[in-house]
Amino acid sequence: MSHVDDGRSTTAEVREAPPHDHAVHVYADDRAISQELVRFVEQGLALGESVVVVANSLNRAAIAAWRADHPPIGDGDFLLVADASETLETFMVAGKPDPMLFETTIGPILEWAARGGRAVRVFGEMVAVLWAAGNVTGALTLETLWNDMASSRQFFLLCAYPEVLLAAAPLSDVNAMCERHSDSSSLGQMPQFAAATTATPSRSQRLLMPGPGAVSAACRFARRTLVDWELPHLIESCDIITSKLAANALLHAESSFRMTVSHDSEKLRIAVEDAVPRLSVANPGSGSKRGGLATVAATASDWGCDVTPDGKTVWADLSL
Repeated sequence: MSHVDDGRSTTAEVREAPPHDHAVHVYADDRAISQELVRFVEQGLALGESVVVVANSLNRAAIAAWRADHPPIGDGDFLLVADASETLETFMVAGKPDPMLFETTIGPILEWAARGGRAVRVFGEMVAVLWAAGNVTGALTLETLWNDMASSRQFFLLCAYPEVLLAAAPLSDVNAMCERHSDSSSLGQMPQFAAATTATPSRSQRLLMPGPGAVSAACRFARRTLVDWELPHLIESCDIITSKLAANALLHAESSFRMTVSHDSEKLRIAVEDAVPRLSVANPGSGSKRGGLATVAATASDWGCDVTPDGKTVWADLSL
């Protein structure tokens, strides 16, 4: 994903793509990330790699439980587990990650982990600690420091953010986070959806990361929501609209996106918000057949595009 600063981002610089494997999971539920972390650690140790985990208490507990059932055999594996908040404090100065302190704190750990030519994989949640504290600039700075460190060391880095942290954030900030990673994905399922009622509109929302699985994830989210609301007869049309709107956000806006499904007594609305204020394909109402929005217009009872302070929302309605 390329990025040109538009003045709304929390940082003024244009960032280059990360120079190494630096992935991020945005997870919807704690169980999903704990399971993924255990898999990440287990796979690394099985491959003879060194594994460094800088995590919150819940995920450290998951690793401890796994380790209790899988003790190291001799000196054959290396696993270091540290507290994310405590580690973060060692290199923070005046609310900002200090580059020199970051180097003197993290650098020796990675060098020790790489002894004997071992490959190194790292799981980190310090960025999520900063974001949760409202220090988005600090989180983005720390992501950049990790990328800078990769210019002199080889390691694979996996970061993790709870989806709830990013749910209300400007998409420009979410995109700035994604751009500091070589790969981004959504992980897990929302634990519950709003219950349908006849008197009050119902609404369910999901943040999706840009990536090859985003469109299918958006469709799964929409299907689960309609089943929960007992509207299965709309699934086929909703699938068509969801896939086209999600693909439009990914292909034309090159953006993470928020998908909202809502309904009242008359209609179901599928809406996709991205970070680009212009509609990048021709208006299907003008007779153009370009792009997926022509299909949206043919399927929906109504559709539209609303410019927002952070981009745009393209929506489509289905009559109930």
